[in-house]
Amino acid sequence: MAKLKQYQQHDLAEISLVLASAFRDYEVMRYLFSDSGQCYQQHVQGYFNALLSMSLTNNWPRLGIYTEGQWVAATIAYHSSAADVAAGSDKALQQFCQQLSPHTQQRIDYYESRADAAHPSTPHFFIDSLGCLPQHEGKGYAKILLQALQQLSQQHPDSGGVCLNTESSLNLPVYQHVGYNIISTQTISSLTSWCLFKADSD
Repeated sequence: MAKLKQYQQHDLAEISLVLASAFRDYEVMRYLFSDSGQCYQQHVQGYFNALLSMSLTNNWPRLGIYTEGQWVAATIAYHSSAADVAAGSDKALQQFCQQLSPHTQQRIDYYESRADAAHPSTPHFFIDSLGCLPQHEGKGYAKILLQALQQLSQQHPDSGGVCLNTESSLNLPVYQHVGYNIISTQTISSLTSWCLFKADSD
């Protein structure tokens, strides 16, 4: 039976593999690491590994789905008031970026600055990443994680809802079906990026 659980430090490698597998062909990853060549998959997993390390250090929500002895889905999320991360907690991300070409670093910085600018100004939870192993898609795991994050927002004294970005038009009806509304559409280089929000009152 699938269980909603909190992943821990010792799960980091497995969780990063789950997310790297889920986002392998995602538009943002193809854009960010477009010049990675044969190192593409290694860079995608390294990127998620660094983000997860930062998430764990800052004690952000670390929810995943565990079933049959393995992690099959996971999310990286945080409350917007925690966006200014603890000093030194982004060390792994900085070290990872130093391994990349200057052009890749510039794309990461550009994408993040543009995507972040679309978020609501009021306090909220933000889903940085939510992914499921391809062979476990269609089982409702993403919906479970979305509902769990909405509950965290509802329980937080200073949060009005949950926000996320997607660069895949195929994702839009999925999120809209569970109550998310598009609040912004923008062009980020070769990407079309939609920012969606679900208020706690919805």
